[in-house]
Amino acid sequence: MPPSPLALAAHSENIERPRRQVFLKIFLVVAAGILLNAMWQCGSTLWKGHRLSNVAVQHFHEQLNTERYEEICSDADSILGEQNQAELLRILRAVHKGLGNVGGTTLTEIHVESKPQGTLTIATYKTAFEKGSGIETFVFRNNKGTLKLYGYHVDSNKLIVN
Repeated sequence: MPPSPLALAAHSENIERPRRQVFLKIFLVVAAGILLNAMWQCGSTLWKGHRLSNVAVQHFHEQLNTERYEEICSDADSILGEQNQAELLRILRAVHKGLGNVGGTTLTEIHVESKPQGTLTIATYKTAFEKGSGIETFVFRNNKGTLKLYGYHVDSNKLIVN
């Protein structure tokens, strides 16, 4: 006597259940691998950005303290252009005149972003100057493993002119 349709359906369901479980396990393992890889990439990029930005900011401050403003501008990313470099030169002179030499810095925030211009590292530092403190924001563009200054901003009450 041939098996009943109900018996065939039950048998078919028993075969499908292990297949679904195997597929689900494989899917979860692959998804976990992709997620771990993405987390590793983000973490290593942030760590590398942190390390490189500290080196670049220390070098920037050495140049600022010794009034090598033109050198800062020439070391900056070439995408800034002459007009922006002239503006940066003016800002650097005003910051150094108003705040004095840099005493110490503490990294407070860092972001790494991929943009059409390239990979940008945005680092914010709390900085102690001779004449007061300020919050410096550096934007660096990654150029073949080195960071080039792409933007600079400083907030300090000591720079406010009445």
